Formats: sequence, structure tokens, C-alpha cells
Amino acid sequence: MSFLIHFLRVLVILSGLAATAPAAVPAPVPPPLATELERLYAAWKSAMATRDLAAWSRTTSRARQMMVRNTIVSQKREWPRALFGLAMAPPEIRGLRLVGSQGLGVQARLVYHGRIDFELDDPRRPPDAVLVLDFVNEPGGWRFFTSRYFNFRDHPAESAAVARGDLGFVSVPPLALTGAAPVMPRPCPVPDYAAQIRVASFGYTTRLRLGEFHSDVISGRATTEVVQGGLRRGVTPLVLEVEPVDEVPAAERSLEVVVHALTPTLRTKSSAVFTYQPNNPVAPRHELRVIVGPSTLQQGNEGRLIPGR
Repeated sequence: MSFLIHFLRVLVILSGLAATAPAAVPAPVPPPLATELERLYAAWKSAMATRDLAAWSRTTSRARQMMVRNTIVSQKREWPRALFGLAMAPPEIRGLRLVGSQGLGVQARLVYHGRIDFELDDPRRPPDAVLVLDFVNEPGGWRFFTSRYFNFRDHPAESAAVARGDLGFVSVPPLALTGAAPVMPRPCPVPDYAAQIRVASFGYTTRLRLGEFHSDVISGRATTEVVQGGLRRGVTPLVLEVEPVDEVPAAERSLEVVVHALTPTLRTKSSAVFTYQPNNPVAPRHELRVIVGPSTLQQGNEGRLIPGR
């Protein structure tokens, strides 16, 4: 599983988990607790299906509630009305096999393997995949935190290893349990513009912060995310900290950042207000400014980049 483990070492998901190394080795979750957590997930899934806000709040960790709220507000959608407008139904765990579990501190995790059905209108048979469910023990009891889906369609050997109970791929940062409660985000205000940021970071580990609320770490992949906090009219600072990956030859490294402002007032639904593709070698730190105004909104990339230093 070396390829997958290397990939997951640099994969960062905006989960709010603490970034420190685990203080201890996770232990398997006792069977009675695993049963309790499965019932909790079923109750959370039912709350989503029935659009029951009170039940959703009872079963969802407080940090996750704020993360979801911030994402919806950042998209200029109405909170909490937009909460239940998901395109995909949460997957059913009945029919999946619980292949392992982990518990550390206030965190617990259940890992399932099988054909995961998101109830999409797709005639194809779902591939073997892995579903990871994370929970947090808060005052008042256990609460559901998040789920992660891993498609192993192109990695049959890794899929077979997980099916045998090998949880190595979730035991390395940033997926490794820390034992600590997730950090509670600050509530973000409604932005002037909803926005998306696309980062393609190959051969580099790129740590970025855009404005007050959005941060991420990307390495060896391309990702498109909702900008937490959105964009304001005028200037939003963007800081990139870039570190080369030693195993990747310099000629194969590339970095590109594109920020789109989303607005219904344009003829197109979005405008690329910022594009940055530095020349190699990439400097270790880039202080930039994303400018949103008539020029960048109407003419796309014109005036898109004003470097800091």
C-alpha cells in the first residue's frame, strides 16, 4: 500500500482535526461502543433524510455543525434551510462489512468495506470502496463528526488489504486520529461573492491561506474547494508556503492557483478573478492579493495578480 499511504500522507481534508501527531496508538473500539456508534450514524442519516434540524443538531458534533454552517454561508445560501439540499444521500452501512475500528481519546472511527451505494441514478454497479465514519465524544455523549469515502476501483490490491483489516491508510497524517476534539471554527460572515479556489500542486507541498477563514494543504494533487468565507469586494490576501517534494524531479513539478468568483449577475456563472502560475523554482513563500472589482469580474484574468513580495 506504499503508493496509497504516500498519497494520504499529503492529502489534507478540511475536517478540523488537530494537526499534531498521535499521542498514542489507537485501540480497537469495544463492540458495545461500535454498536452504539452505528445506531448514532443511523439516527444522523435519518435526520438528513427527514430534514429534521433538531435531530441533526442532536447527533452532529458542534464543530461539524459550524463547519457545515460556514460552508453554506460561504456559498451565499440560506442557513439552515440549505442544509438538507445535498445531491447525494448519506451511504447506507447495512450490507457493508465492518473491517476495523479505532479509538483514541475523545475520537472513535469505524471503517467499512464493500459496494457503497449513494443512491445516484447510475446503472453501473458500485465499485468496492471504503467508508470511514468518525465520531467525537462531547459533553452529553458521542456525536457524529464526518464520513470519508475512498474509491479503490483502480487499486484492487489496496482494496483487498483493507478488506483484510489493514487500516494503515488511515493511520498516517492527516487522517490519523489525534485523540483531541476538533477545533471549533469561527463563524464566517456572509461574503460579497461566493468563490471557489482550484489548486494544482504537483511536486510541491503547498500550504495556503486565503483571507481570514480559508486554509488548506495540497501536495501531489489538484483540488477545487469552496472558499470558506468567500470573497469581499476589493483585496483579499493570499499566502502560499511552498516546499518541493524531494522524490519528484524538478522538471515534473508544477503549481497553479485559480480563484473564481461566483455571481448570478454575469453572463457566465463565474469569473476567474485570480490566476497564479509561478516559474520554477518556486520561492518558499508568496504573499499575494486577490482583487475583486469591475475589471477582474468582467474581464476575467485582467489585472488578476498583484504579487506581494
